[in-house]
Amino acid sequence: MIRVLDTFRAPRHGRGVTEQPSTSAVERRNLADADLTQAVEASFENTPDPRLREVMQSLVRHLHAFASEVELTEEEWFAAIDFLTRTGHITDLEAFVPGEEPVVPADDGGPVEEPVTMMDYNASITYTLPVTPNAQRAEQANEQGRFLGLKCPECGRTYTGGRGYCPVDSIALGPGDEVDLPQRGTITNYTIITPVQYPGQTETEPFARVHVWLDDADVVLGYQPLLDTANDDVRIGMRVSAVWASDAELKDLASNAEGRLLGWMPTGEPDVTDPDLVDRIL
Repeated sequence: MIRVLDTFRAPRHGRGVTEQPSTSAVERRNLADADLTQAVEASFENTPDPRLREVMQSLVRHLHAFASEVELTEEEWFAAIDFLTRTGHITDLEAFVPGEEPVVPADDGGPVEEPVTMMDYNASITYTLPVTPNAQRAEQANEQGRFLGLKCPECGRTYTGGRGYCPVDSIALGPGDEVDLPQRGTITNYTIITPVQYPGQTETEPFARVHVWLDDADVVLGYQPLLDTANDDVRIGMRVSAVWASDAELKDLASNAEGRLLGWMPTGEPDVTDPDLVDRIL
């Protein structure tokens, strides 16, 4: 790659770049300066493919030698780049039109009787996700109908989900830092989701997902299900409490449920009117 470092050019006097005095700062930054050539060559030293490294370094030497020989100006360089850029663009194509004779495979069965609206397919993904002891204890707490947090002894921030460290103070967190979190909170934000139909989709009607700021904690649980509440009634500041599934309700839990958590139910308490609630999403 040729690197243009200067915005000014010394007047042409019919001599090559290497003949120019070395006292001029502008000339020392010249496009084809030998130091620049070596620097660009060196940028390809770590290219894994030996052949690609050889080709690119040779290209740099030849291009820089060419620029030196013809005393290529910055305007000429950008004109060349503009030409190459436009060469790769298709700007004169207006439309595709059917050919005179359609090309159809010999085994083509013709048009289908009904238009395709959905197709079935089989796919699988296998992956391994390590589960830390902190995360295991947090999951066990959810199975018991509890929210388990980890409180940093330095900054006092509380984290959920079994995070094993405080990213602010770089301190490892463990069983000695665990605290039970409140089961009530306030909605700080929400989204009304209109489900897209795809294979396996079970939702058919728009539904709400809310962010819940737990009482007396700096913890916000994101994208939580809101139960028995019309979408038009969802609002920032609404007070809610956690609802956990009984043994009989376990079969109704979503696949991504947090333990036994079914969702959140309005408590009927007066709304919180703090104008800063909307900023609490994490």
